[in-house]
Amino acid sequence: MLETDSNAHFYLIGYVEKHKETCEEDDCPLKVQHHRRKGDEVLSPEEIERRLVLVVDRMYSKGTKK
Repeated sequence: MLETDSNAHFYLIGYVEKHKETCEEDDCPLKVQHHRRKGDEVLSPEEIERRLVLVVDRMYSKGTKK
C-alpha cells in the first residue's frame, strides 16, 4: 500500500495521532508504546499497518457484539 501512494504514510500517521487523542480505551493498540524514551517512538510503516489492523479488528468485534 505505502509503495503505491507517497502520501499514504502521512495519512496513516495523521489518523493514528487523531485516534490516540480521541480513543477512550487505555489498552488501545495505537496508544501502547514499546520504546526506550517516552514520547520519542517512531513507528515503521509496517508496525503502523499492524496496529491499525488490530484497531479495526477491535472495532469490528465490538460492533458485532452490539
